[in-house]
Amino acid sequence: MYLLVLVSLPYAKRHLSVYMACITTDRVLRLSNLLSLGKSLRDKRGKQTSGNAIPGEVIRLIEDHIRSFPIKHAHYTNRDYQYLSEKLDIKKMHQLLLEKYPQCSVKYSFYRRIFREKFSLSFGRP
Repeated sequence: MYLLVLVSLPYAKRHLSVYMACITTDRVLRLSNLLSLGKSLRDKRGKQTSGNAIPGEVIRLIEDHIRSFPIKHAHYTNRDYQYLSEKLDIKKMHQLLLEKYPQCSVKYSFYRRIFREKFSLSFGRP
């Protein structure tokens, strides 16, 4: 039934070989069964989780770890700048996370990305 509609169109007559290459007999049978039952085809794309996705609890663990460091506030500015100790840097913080949670295998690049995207902290003088 679906193929008959395509053949009746003048454009489809010229390009029928392209349509025939895309539509297999299994697809036609499945669509005809769905049409006879009155159901529509479900799209199954995008339902799977990404294989390299980091779980939300790991992200929360990183955020809590960053928040655990003492923050110094700027004294002489109109804006509310926040600083971490000048003895720290992101690499040291990442190493401290891995020492505190050895089961957590977070890469430095991901830790740095969370630090840069979710926190507006600087290192050094207050």
